[in-house]
Amino acid sequence: MKKRRTFTLLELLIVVAIMMMLISILMPALRSARERAMETVCKTNLKQSMCLLTIYSGDYNGFLLATYNGTYFWPEVLCRMDYLKWPKIEESSVLICPGFAPKVYTPVGGRFYTTYGLWIGNSKYGAVSGYAMHFCIRLSKMENNRIVLADSNTSGTYPDGLQNYYLDSGNGTELITGSLRTVHVRHSGHKAAHAAFPDGSSRSVTSDWLVEDARYYWRR
Repeated sequence: MKKRRTFTLLELLIVVAIMMMLISILMPALRSARERAMETVCKTNLKQSMCLLTIYSGDYNGFLLATYNGTYFWPEVLCRMDYLKWPKIEESSVLICPGFAPKVYTPVGGRFYTTYGLWIGNSKYGAVSGYAMHFCIRLSKMENNRIVLADSNTSGTYPDGLQNYYLDSGNGTELITGSLRTVHVRHSGHKAAHAAFPDGSSRSVTSDWLVEDARYYWRR
């Protein structure tokens, strides 16, 4: 009878070393692919959200809804008026960035949590809403390179995720303190944010673009 050959300890160590080397080569590529996939989903979310806002404006004489009307934040308005289905808790939503915690719908204090901010507007583009300094913007008045909706955060540490629901007007400054609502440069290694524009498109904007554009505050 032929004796069955077994692996020696040295051969097993060589196999393990080869597997570890392959994993170390593949992991960065897999991580990069995952990040690119999340960025694609984020831009798609913004495009779909911009489509909802455009439909709303078509129903209301060209005006976008205000970021806050004194009672509800704009995502809640879209849901209450049946432009958008209420998301289920702990599930994804077109109003939640998959690359920013908690990455799924998580109500805060019973309010709609969103990681995308709608620009607050000003009197040049529309009329003030029922809440001071939150404007109903006429979409047709906006330049095509003006951000309507973007990845958002506050300029400092803020306990409520719901505070990301709008973008303040700014001057291109990077902020790291305070409570102003900023474009959040959180993608591509904190080098870019994603934004939606009046023509319905969504794309990446870099921190350099935001500085040169000088119409919003931003943070990493």
